[in-house]
Amino acid sequence: MFGRRKRRSSSTYLNKDGYPVYKDSGVPAHIRAAEKKVGGKIFPGRVVHHIDGDKTNYRQDNVQVMSRSDHLRLHAKLRRHKKTANTSRKRRWRF
Repeated sequence: MFGRRKRRSSSTYLNKDGYPVYKDSGVPAHIRAAEKKVGGKIFPGRVVHHIDGDKTNYRQDNVQVMSRSDHLRLHAKLRRHKKTANTSRKRRWRF
């Protein structure tokens, strides 16, 4: 995005999956942000979803706790939407 600088604290590093992790505790930053948002631990079977799809954006207004099945369903829907949007765009601009 234009005009937005990615800011990452020196107290975090990116793990092999691309998620920021706190050096002191080893806790992924998006998990800690979600726990602050809900006021407690994230229960087993629940996952943290990044609303904007950016793994490095772990602000509380960008994370959402949901069940694993709801998360899979959401991403399947997003993939279908992206696929149909791409094909319809190609058809629309064909002369």
